[in-house]
Amino acid sequence: MTIKLEASACEVARLTDKLGKKNSSIWNQTKEELVEITRRELGMTVTLASNETVLTLRELIRRNREMYKANADPLSKAPKGLGNMIKEALLEEAKKRGLPTEGTQTRQSLMLLIRDDLRMRSTLNSMNTPAEPSTSIAATRSEVDSEWSVIQEAAHNCHRAEVAANARAEELMEEILAQRRKDHAERKQENNTHHSQNY
Repeated sequence: MTIKLEASACEVARLTDKLGKKNSSIWNQTKEELVEITRRELGMTVTLASNETVLTLRELIRRNREMYKANADPLSKAPKGLGNMIKEALLEEAKKRGLPTEGTQTRQSLMLLIRDDLRMRSTLNSMNTPAEPSTSIAATRSEVDSEWSVIQEAAHNCHRAEVAANARAEELMEEILAQRRKDHAERKQENNTHHSQNY
């Protein structure tokens, strides 16, 4: 049994190499390829995706694809054995899909109706799938990344300025309070001196 599996695996590998096709599984992708998939499917910038580990990128892609499958229309897949279904099963399937079943429908017309519905749902799903970004968008990605760096630096500068302003405000407040305490002490001293002179 193991020899047959190994032989099958070798044959698949040989045919794949012969056809020049690379396995598109995320588990066989390099980090650069995973970064590109993450950019395309999740909309992350190249900079953000590049900062993640290969394991994290794979997990992000896997979770995103699982979520997409979970949200996909369950009726976009053909029912098992569509070509072998009896008329009653085809009628039930058509009703489940919300297709018109009144009149005298033949088995072949019901099958055609369901297949048309499958094609329509497939088209709608492909329209909802995120498209590959245009080259003009991809070309400006480095500009966006550099602008983001400028924005982050400006935010850090604003924060530093705010911290410095708060520190200076506290110093001024302490100076004002110290001056008031001094003035209050002097007035108190004057009042005491004036009061003792009157007696």
